[in-house]
Amino acid sequence: SKIPLRDYQKKVCHMLEKQRGVIAVHSVGSGRTLTAVTASQCFLQAHPRAKVIVVTPVSLIDNFKKEMVGYGISNKDPSYLFYSHTKFIMKFKTEPSNLNTSEEI
Repeated sequence: SKIPLRDYQKKVCHMLEKQRGVIAVHSVGSGRTLTAVTASQCFLQAHPRAKVIVVTPVSLIDNFKKEMVGYGISNKDPSYLFYSHTKFIMKFKTEPSNLNTSEEI
């Protein structure tokens, strides 16, 4: 990362090395988005052919992409799929097998 990580952000990545998922609860201003970007990069290093599905309110998609750039990766990285909550639910209900596509919503 181009941005120094705090110990608790590093801990999330270490936890993902040992288990399939993690729920991290951080307070406002604690670097939640950077933690998510870092964790996703740790995941992709371990699984280079995988995809990361980002589900967030529409208003936060650009924030996530900005944090990706700050981390040092392209915000157009094809390993990332972006969905608003509503679009993800609609897509999952109507086309659950298509969540593997590189479509961005």
